Amino acid sequence: MSIAKIENALKSANDKMAELRSAITEYDDEGRSLRAKLNAHEERFEEVNAMRRELYSIESSINRALSVLSDNVHTKKDTSVNRVLTTLRDCGGWIHYEDLAALLTEKGLTTTRGNAYTKGSVASALTALKKEGQVHNSGNRDGLWRYGKGER
Repeated sequence: MSIAKIENALKSANDKMAELRSAITEYDDEGRSLRAKLNAHEERFEEVNAMRRELYSIESSINRALSVLSDNVHTKKDTSVNRVLTTLRDCGGWIHYEDLAALLTEKGLTTTRGNAYTKGSVASALTALKKEGQVHNSGNRDGLWRYGKGER
């Protein structure tokens, strides 16, 4: 074999090795890119899982609150305050608290303890209902009350 043939063979081998190195570098770059994408997806997956856990926690809190609210509605259904509220709502307009006490007595309703409604017990119930925003007074210190919110 001549030296020229050997040099050509070496040059050809070197060229082939350069092509292989280039291909390996491309594969390494592609592998790093894919690993980066995978890491980004794994991070996003963790974020989504964290959001799911937070959503589950919020849903649980809402369900507990609704359960408590439901329990309170059922246990407070026939209380003195609710009887005053229902009667005031049924009146459909402004009524003096003393007249409301008389109306409750006329209907045969009593407080939870079995006592007749007095102007004091009705006034206390109305004050509690006002704090909850369910009833409204006229604002003139004239003793007039009505069901609901809105303008005086």
